[in-house]
Amino acid sequence: MLLTKIPPERLDLRIKEDLIEEIARIHGYENIPSKLPLASLAVPKRNDLLFWERMAKDALSGAGFDEIYNYSFVGEKDIENAGFNPAKIASLLNPVSDEKKFLRPALLINLIKNVGNNFRFFDEARMFEIGKIFRKNAEIGEKRMLAGVIAHKTTNRKGREFYELKGVIDALFDGLGIAEHWYAESPEYVRGNDFEPRSGEAPRGFWKEGGSAEIKVGDKHVGCLGEITPLVLEKYDIKTPVAGFEIDFEALASLAEEEQVYYPISKYPAIVRDLAILLPLEIRVEEALNVIENVGGPLLQDADLFDMYEGENLPGGMKSLAFRLIFQSKERTLSDKEVGDITAKIINAIRQEGWEVR
Repeated sequence: MLLTKIPPERLDLRIKEDLIEEIARIHGYENIPSKLPLASLAVPKRNDLLFWERMAKDALSGAGFDEIYNYSFVGEKDIENAGFNPAKIASLLNPVSDEKKFLRPALLINLIKNVGNNFRFFDEARMFEIGKIFRKNAEIGEKRMLAGVIAHKTTNRKGREFYELKGVIDALFDGLGIAEHWYAESPEYVRGNDFEPRSGEAPRGFWKEGGSAEIKVGDKHVGCLGEITPLVLEKYDIKTPVAGFEIDFEALASLAEEEQVYYPISKYPAIVRDLAILLPLEIRVEEALNVIENVGGPLLQDADLFDMYEGENLPGGMKSLAFRLIFQSKERTLSDKEVGDITAKIINAIRQEGWEVR
Protein backbone atom coordinates (compact mmCIF):
# COMPACT_ATOMS: atom_id res chain seq x y z
CA MET A 1 0.00 0.00 0.00
CA LEU A 2 1.25 3.48 -0.88
CA LEU A 3 0.37 6.39 1.42
CA THR A 4 0.39 9.80 -0.19
CA LYS A 5 -0.21 13.35 0.98
CA ILE A 6 -1.75 15.66 -1.58
CA PRO A 7 -0.60 19.30 -1.53
CA PRO A 8 -3.55 21.62 -0.88
CA GLU A 9 -2.91 23.54 -4.11
CA ARG A 10 -3.47 20.36 -6.22
CA LEU A 11 -7.23 20.56 -6.35
CA ASP A 12 -7.24 18.34 -9.46
CA LEU A 13 -6.16 15.25 -7.48
CA ARG A 14 -9.39 13.85 -6.06
CA ILE A 15 -9.49 10.10 -6.63
CA LYS A 16 -6.96 7.29 -6.84
CA GLU A 17 -7.04 7.30 -10.62
CA ASP A 18 -5.79 10.91 -10.54
CA LEU A 19 -2.78 9.79 -8.49
CA ILE A 20 -2.08 6.88 -10.85
CA GLU A 21 -2.14 9.23 -13.81
CA GLU A 22 0.21 11.67 -12.01
CA ILE A 23 2.74 8.91 -11.23
CA ALA A 24 2.60 7.68 -14.84
CA ARG A 25 3.20 11.21 -16.13
CA ILE A 26 6.25 11.75 -13.90
CA HIS A 27 7.66 8.27 -14.56
CA GLY A 28 7.00 8.64 -18.29
CA TYR A 29 4.30 6.93 -20.30
CA GLU A 30 6.96 5.55 -22.66
CA ASN A 31 8.63 3.74 -19.74
CA ILE A 32 5.51 1.74 -18.82
CA PRO A 33 5.70 -1.74 -20.47
CA SER A 34 2.74 -2.86 -22.60
CA LYS A 35 0.91 -5.85 -21.21
CA LEU A 36 -2.42 -7.40 -22.13
CA PRO A 37 -4.88 -7.58 -19.26
CA LEU A 38 -5.65 -10.99 -17.83
CA ALA A 39 -9.29 -12.00 -18.26
CA SER A 40 -11.25 -15.20 -18.49
CA LEU A 41 -13.31 -15.62 -21.66
CA ALA A 42 -16.38 -17.84 -21.50
CA VAL A 43 -18.83 -18.79 -24.22
CA PRO A 44 -22.05 -16.87 -23.51
CA LYS A 45 -25.21 -18.84 -22.91
CA ARG A 46 -27.32 -19.09 -26.04
CA ASN A 47 -30.49 -17.02 -26.11
CA ASP A 48 -32.99 -19.45 -27.63
CA LEU A 49 -35.51 -16.71 -28.41
CA LEU A 50 -32.97 -14.77 -30.48
CA PHE A 51 -31.73 -17.97 -32.14
CA TRP A 52 -35.19 -18.96 -33.36
CA GLU A 53 -35.93 -15.36 -34.27
CA ARG A 54 -33.00 -15.41 -36.70
CA MET A 55 -34.19 -18.76 -38.08
CA ALA A 56 -37.71 -17.41 -38.61
CA LYS A 57 -36.40 -14.27 -40.29
CA ASP A 58 -34.24 -16.34 -42.65
CA ALA A 59 -37.20 -18.56 -43.57
CA LEU A 60 -39.54 -15.65 -44.30
CA SER A 61 -36.87 -13.66 -46.15
CA GLY A 62 -36.25 -16.74 -48.29
CA ALA A 63 -39.97 -16.73 -49.16
CA GLY A 64 -39.66 -13.20 -50.54
CA PHE A 65 -40.84 -11.29 -47.46
CA ASP A 66 -39.41 -7.97 -46.32
CA GLU A 67 -38.91 -7.36 -42.60
CA ILE A 68 -40.64 -4.30 -41.17
CA TYR A 69 -39.75 -2.29 -38.05
CA ASN A 70 -42.75 -0.28 -36.88
CA TYR A 71 -43.19 1.99 -33.89
CA SER A 72 -44.84 0.40 -30.86
CA PHE A 73 -47.45 3.18 -30.87
CA VAL A 74 -50.78 3.52 -32.67
CA GLY A 75 -53.53 6.11 -32.73
CA GLU A 76 -57.07 5.89 -31.43
CA LYS A 77 -58.44 5.76 -34.97
CA ASP A 78 -56.27 2.72 -35.75
CA ILE A 79 -57.46 1.00 -32.56
CA GLU A 80 -61.11 1.54 -33.49
CA ASN A 81 -60.54 0.52 -37.13
CA ALA A 82 -59.17 -2.83 -35.94
CA GLY A 83 -62.14 -3.40 -33.64
CA PHE A 84 -60.39 -2.96 -30.28
CA ASN A 85 -61.95 -1.08 -27.38
CA PRO A 86 -59.68 1.92 -26.60
CA ALA A 87 -60.63 1.72 -22.91
CA LYS A 88 -58.96 -1.70 -22.72
CA ILE A 89 -55.72 -0.66 -24.47
CA ALA A 90 -52.64 0.64 -22.67
CA SER A 91 -52.24 4.37 -23.34
CA LEU A 92 -49.45 6.91 -22.79
CA LEU A 93 -49.75 9.72 -20.26
CA ASN A 94 -47.88 12.21 -22.47
CA PRO A 95 -48.10 11.05 -26.12
CA VAL A 96 -46.05 12.98 -28.66
CA SER A 97 -49.12 13.06 -30.94
CA ASP A 98 -52.62 11.61 -31.31
CA GLU A 99 -51.19 9.12 -33.85
CA LYS A 100 -49.02 7.60 -31.11
CA LYS A 101 -51.35 7.65 -28.14
CA PHE A 102 -51.65 3.89 -27.47
CA LEU A 103 -49.27 0.94 -27.16
CA ARG A 104 -50.06 -1.47 -29.98
CA PRO A 105 -52.21 -4.46 -28.97
CA ALA A 106 -51.46 -6.33 -32.25
CA LEU A 107 -48.77 -6.14 -34.93
CA LEU A 108 -51.24 -6.38 -37.81
CA ILE A 109 -52.57 -2.89 -37.16
CA ASN A 110 -49.40 -1.22 -38.44
CA LEU A 111 -48.79 -3.88 -41.09
CA ILE A 112 -52.13 -3.05 -42.75
CA LYS A 113 -51.08 0.60 -42.85
CA ASN A 114 -47.76 -0.50 -44.39
CA VAL A 115 -49.65 -2.26 -47.19
CA GLY A 116 -51.53 0.94 -48.08
CA ASN A 117 -48.31 2.96 -48.07
CA ASN A 118 -46.43 0.41 -50.17
CA PHE A 119 -49.18 0.27 -52.79
CA ARG A 120 -48.27 3.86 -53.67
CA PHE A 121 -45.01 2.57 -55.14
CA PHE A 122 -45.28 -1.21 -55.62
CA ASP A 123 -47.83 -3.70 -56.98
CA GLU A 124 -47.18 -6.33 -54.31
CA ALA A 125 -46.63 -6.35 -50.55
CA ARG A 126 -45.05 -9.25 -48.68
CA MET A 127 -44.02 -8.11 -45.21
CA PHE A 128 -43.50 -9.48 -41.70
CA GLU A 129 -42.58 -8.14 -38.29
CA ILE A 130 -41.38 -9.68 -35.04
CA GLY A 131 -41.98 -7.45 -32.05
CA LYS A 132 -43.69 -6.93 -28.74
CA ILE A 133 -47.35 -6.19 -28.24
CA PHE A 134 -48.82 -4.79 -25.05
CA ARG A 135 -51.91 -5.73 -23.10
CA LYS A 136 -53.67 -4.03 -20.24
CA ASN A 137 -54.98 -6.21 -17.44
CA ALA A 138 -54.19 -5.64 -13.77
CA GLU A 139 -50.88 -4.28 -15.06
CA ILE A 140 -49.24 -3.70 -18.44
CA GLY A 141 -47.98 -6.96 -19.93
CA GLU A 142 -45.85 -7.74 -22.98
CA LYS A 143 -45.73 -10.60 -25.46
CA ARG A 144 -43.47 -11.23 -28.44
CA MET A 145 -45.44 -11.89 -31.63
CA LEU A 146 -44.76 -12.68 -35.27
CA ALA A 147 -47.11 -11.29 -37.91
CA GLY A 148 -47.10 -10.99 -41.68
CA VAL A 149 -49.23 -9.96 -44.67
CA ILE A 150 -49.52 -10.69 -48.38
CA ALA A 151 -51.35 -8.40 -50.81
CA HIS A 152 -51.40 -7.72 -54.56
CA LYS A 153 -52.75 -4.70 -56.39
CA THR A 154 -54.44 -6.87 -59.02
CA THR A 155 -58.04 -7.79 -58.22
CA ASN A 156 -58.38 -11.05 -60.21
CA ARG A 157 -56.60 -13.40 -57.79
CA LYS A 158 -59.84 -14.78 -56.27
CA GLY A 159 -58.57 -14.87 -52.71
CA ARG A 160 -55.39 -16.79 -53.50
CA GLU A 161 -53.49 -14.70 -50.94
CA PHE A 162 -54.88 -16.90 -48.16
CA TYR A 163 -53.52 -20.11 -49.71
CA GLU A 164 -50.25 -18.45 -50.67
CA LEU A 165 -49.75 -17.33 -47.09
CA LYS A 166 -50.72 -20.77 -45.78
CA GLY A 167 -47.91 -22.26 -47.88
CA VAL A 168 -45.46 -19.73 -46.46
CA ILE A 169 -46.47 -20.68 -42.89
CA ASP A 170 -46.02 -24.37 -43.76
CA ALA A 171 -42.47 -23.61 -44.95
CA LEU A 172 -41.78 -21.55 -41.81
CA PHE A 173 -42.89 -24.34 -39.48
CA ASP A 174 -40.94 -26.94 -41.45
CA GLY A 175 -37.84 -24.75 -41.22
CA LEU A 176 -38.24 -24.57 -37.44
CA GLY A 177 -38.64 -28.33 -37.16
CA ILE A 178 -42.33 -28.19 -36.17
CA ALA A 179 -44.04 -31.04 -37.98
CA GLU A 180 -47.41 -31.46 -36.25
CA HIS A 181 -48.98 -28.13 -37.16
CA TRP A 182 -52.43 -27.94 -38.69
CA TYR A 183 -55.29 -25.51 -39.35
CA ALA A 184 -58.69 -25.51 -37.70
CA GLU A 185 -61.74 -23.61 -38.88
CA SER A 186 -62.74 -22.56 -35.40
CA PRO A 187 -66.27 -21.23 -34.94
CA GLU A 188 -64.75 -18.61 -32.65
CA TYR A 189 -62.98 -17.03 -35.59
CA VAL A 190 -65.72 -17.51 -38.12
CA ARG A 191 -69.07 -16.88 -36.51
CA GLY A 192 -68.77 -16.93 -32.70
CA ASN A 193 -70.68 -14.17 -30.95
CA ASP A 194 -68.88 -14.39 -27.61
CA PHE A 195 -65.34 -14.69 -28.91
CA GLU A 196 -62.67 -12.83 -26.97
CA PRO A 197 -59.35 -12.55 -28.87
CA ARG A 198 -56.31 -14.22 -27.39
CA SER A 199 -53.68 -11.83 -26.16
CA GLY A 200 -51.80 -10.23 -29.02
CA GLU A 201 -54.32 -11.18 -31.71
CA ALA A 202 -56.72 -8.98 -33.61
CA PRO A 203 -60.40 -9.29 -32.60
CA ARG A 204 -62.95 -11.41 -34.43
CA GLY A 205 -64.31 -8.45 -36.43
CA PHE A 206 -60.88 -7.88 -37.94
CA TRP A 207 -61.11 -11.08 -40.01
CA LYS A 208 -63.30 -11.80 -43.02
CA GLU A 209 -66.19 -14.05 -42.10
CA GLY A 210 -65.54 -17.60 -43.26
CA GLY A 211 -62.00 -16.70 -44.35
CA SER A 212 -59.89 -17.37 -41.26
CA ALA A 213 -58.51 -20.30 -39.32
CA GLU A 214 -56.59 -21.15 -36.18
CA ILE A 215 -52.98 -22.35 -36.41
CA LYS A 216 -52.39 -25.26 -34.04
CA VAL A 217 -49.53 -27.53 -33.06
CA GLY A 218 -51.10 -30.66 -31.68
CA ASP A 219 -53.87 -29.33 -29.42
CA LYS A 220 -52.06 -26.06 -28.69
CA HIS A 221 -53.23 -22.81 -30.25
CA VAL A 222 -50.27 -20.77 -31.54
CA GLY A 223 -51.84 -18.22 -33.87
CA CYS A 224 -54.35 -17.38 -36.56
CA LEU A 225 -54.42 -16.94 -40.33
CA GLY A 226 -57.02 -15.32 -42.54
CA GLU A 227 -58.22 -12.63 -44.90
CA ILE A 228 -58.68 -9.14 -43.48
CA THR A 229 -62.28 -7.96 -43.70
CA PRO A 230 -62.95 -5.35 -46.43
CA LEU A 231 -64.56 -3.16 -43.73
CA VAL A 232 -61.08 -2.63 -42.26
CA LEU A 233 -59.24 -2.39 -45.59
CA GLU A 234 -61.48 0.34 -47.00
CA LYS A 235 -60.58 2.57 -44.05
CA TYR A 236 -57.00 2.54 -45.35
CA ASP A 237 -58.08 2.90 -49.01
CA ILE A 238 -57.03 -0.68 -49.86
CA LYS A 239 -59.27 -2.09 -52.58
CA THR A 240 -57.74 -5.56 -53.00
CA PRO A 241 -57.72 -8.61 -50.67
CA VAL A 242 -55.09 -8.79 -47.94
CA ALA A 243 -54.23 -11.99 -46.06
CA GLY A 244 -52.42 -11.90 -42.74
CA PHE A 245 -51.24 -14.12 -39.92
CA GLU A 246 -50.40 -13.67 -36.25
CA ILE A 247 -48.31 -16.18 -34.26
CA ASP A 248 -47.31 -16.23 -30.60
CA PHE A 249 -43.57 -16.24 -31.18
CA GLU A 250 -42.70 -17.23 -27.61
CA ALA A 251 -44.87 -20.35 -27.98
CA LEU A 252 -43.37 -21.01 -31.41
CA ALA A 253 -39.80 -20.85 -30.05
CA SER A 254 -40.67 -23.27 -27.26
CA LEU A 255 -41.95 -25.81 -29.82
CA ALA A 256 -39.12 -25.46 -32.36
CA GLU A 257 -36.61 -28.28 -32.82
CA GLU A 258 -33.10 -28.14 -34.27
CA GLU A 259 -33.12 -31.81 -35.21
CA GLN A 260 -35.02 -32.44 -38.41
CA VAL A 261 -35.89 -35.64 -40.25
CA TYR A 262 -34.01 -36.09 -43.51
CA TYR A 263 -35.85 -37.68 -46.42
CA PRO A 264 -33.63 -38.61 -49.39
CA ILE A 265 -34.79 -37.44 -52.81
CA SER A 266 -36.08 -40.24 -55.00
CA LYS A 267 -33.90 -41.04 -58.00
CA TYR A 268 -36.96 -42.17 -59.96
CA PRO A 269 -39.01 -39.73 -62.07
CA ALA A 270 -42.35 -38.32 -60.95
CA ILE A 271 -45.60 -38.40 -62.91
CA VAL A 272 -47.86 -35.34 -62.73
CA ARG A 273 -51.61 -35.27 -63.25
CA ASP A 274 -53.99 -32.28 -63.04
CA LEU A 275 -57.50 -32.71 -61.72
CA ALA A 276 -60.32 -30.11 -61.71
CA ILE A 277 -63.34 -30.58 -59.43
CA LEU A 278 -66.70 -28.79 -59.51
CA LEU A 279 -68.18 -28.62 -56.02
CA PRO A 280 -70.42 -26.42 -53.83
CA LEU A 281 -69.05 -23.12 -52.52
CA GLU A 282 -69.34 -24.17 -48.88
CA ILE A 283 -66.99 -27.14 -49.32
CA ARG A 284 -63.52 -26.28 -48.04
CA VAL A 285 -60.35 -27.00 -49.97
CA GLU A 286 -59.14 -29.14 -47.07
CA GLU A 287 -62.13 -31.45 -47.44
CA ALA A 288 -61.39 -32.04 -51.11
CA LEU A 289 -57.70 -32.62 -50.35
CA ASN A 290 -58.59 -35.17 -47.67
CA VAL A 291 -60.62 -37.21 -50.19
CA ILE A 292 -57.76 -37.13 -52.71
CA GLU A 293 -55.00 -37.99 -50.23
CA ASN A 294 -56.94 -40.77 -48.48
CA VAL A 295 -57.42 -42.60 -51.77
CA GLY A 296 -54.07 -41.67 -53.34
CA GLY A 297 -52.05 -43.82 -50.97
CA PRO A 298 -48.25 -43.82 -50.52
CA LEU A 299 -47.50 -43.24 -54.22
CA LEU A 300 -49.25 -39.85 -54.12
CA GLN A 301 -46.35 -37.70 -52.91
CA ASP A 302 -48.10 -34.33 -53.08
CA ALA A 303 -51.44 -32.72 -53.92
CA ASP A 304 -51.57 -28.94 -54.31
CA LEU A 305 -54.30 -26.49 -55.20
CA PHE A 306 -53.08 -24.33 -58.09
CA ASP A 307 -56.31 -22.70 -59.28
CA MET A 308 -59.72 -21.75 -57.90
CA TYR A 309 -62.51 -20.22 -59.96
CA GLU A 310 -65.92 -18.81 -59.06
CA GLY A 311 -68.09 -16.88 -61.45
CA GLU A 312 -69.28 -17.04 -65.04
CA ASN A 313 -69.85 -20.31 -66.89
CA LEU A 314 -70.37 -22.20 -63.63
CA PRO A 315 -73.68 -23.28 -62.09
CA GLY A 316 -74.95 -21.11 -59.25
CA GLY A 317 -73.45 -21.83 -55.84
CA MET A 318 -70.59 -23.84 -57.33
CA LYS A 319 -66.82 -23.35 -57.65
CA SER A 320 -64.01 -25.08 -59.50
CA LEU A 321 -60.84 -26.28 -57.76
CA ALA A 322 -57.83 -27.46 -59.78
CA PHE A 323 -55.28 -29.73 -58.08
CA ARG A 324 -51.86 -30.87 -59.22
CA LEU A 325 -51.15 -34.48 -58.21
CA ILE A 326 -47.57 -35.74 -58.08
CA PHE A 327 -46.99 -39.50 -58.07
CA GLN A 328 -43.57 -40.96 -57.32
CA SER A 329 -41.94 -44.07 -55.88
CA LYS A 330 -38.64 -44.30 -54.02
CA GLU A 331 -38.07 -47.87 -55.23
CA ARG A 332 -38.97 -47.96 -58.93
CA THR A 333 -40.24 -46.09 -61.97
CA LEU A 334 -44.03 -45.89 -62.05
CA SER A 335 -45.99 -46.87 -65.14
CA ASP A 336 -48.78 -44.86 -66.70
CA LYS A 337 -51.17 -47.72 -65.92
CA GLU A 338 -50.38 -47.62 -62.20
CA VAL A 339 -50.93 -43.87 -62.03
CA GLY A 340 -54.05 -44.18 -64.18
CA ASP A 341 -55.55 -46.78 -61.83
CA ILE A 342 -54.93 -44.58 -58.76
CA THR A 343 -56.33 -41.53 -60.54
CA ALA A 344 -59.45 -43.51 -61.48
CA LYS A 345 -59.97 -44.44 -57.80
CA ILE A 346 -59.58 -40.78 -56.79
CA ILE A 347 -62.15 -39.72 -59.43
CA ASN A 348 -64.58 -42.40 -58.24
CA ALA A 349 -64.21 -41.23 -54.61
CA ILE A 350 -64.84 -37.63 -55.69
CA ARG A 351 -68.02 -38.63 -57.53
CA GLN A 352 -69.22 -40.56 -54.49
CA GLU A 353 -69.08 -37.26 -52.60
CA GLY A 354 -71.51 -35.82 -55.17
CA TRP A 355 -68.90 -33.64 -56.82
CA GLU A 356 -68.14 -33.44 -60.53
CA VAL A 357 -64.75 -34.03 -62.17
CA ARG A 358 -64.23 -31.65 -65.05
